[in-house]
Amino acid sequence: ALPIFRIAMVDLPSRPTLPKREIAAAVAQACVSGGLGEVDIVAGDFNAIDGSVILERGFPGFRDALVEAGRGWLCTWPRALPLWKIDHVLLGPDVRAIDARVLDPGTSHHRMTQVDVEPR
Repeated sequence: ALPIFRIAMVDLPSRPTLPKREIAAAVAQACVSGGLGEVDIVAGDFNAIDGSVILERGFPGFRDALVEAGRGWLCTWPRALPLWKIDHVLLGPDVRAIDARVLDPGTSHHRMTQVDVEPR
């Protein structure tokens, strides 16, 4: 039988004037209160680069799949000339990335991330 993974999708605010610590606190609170539920993978547009307080405090215990198993150019935005990695796939403790890459879907403002995972 194939494993079943619980996935949460996020689309965090992109306004640069919003305090990142407040966004991180709200995300962390949603996780604790069950707003996201128990999840194995969190994916989407985080509007946050590697090392951001949003990733570190908002999703404690999660690892970035592109850091773990990425290959190639890993930036996702803007799609036409990606300079920043603001879209992420975060993995919980029971999931392992075996391969990860960023692809150009030919549409949208972002490139997409494809990750192959397996249970740990």
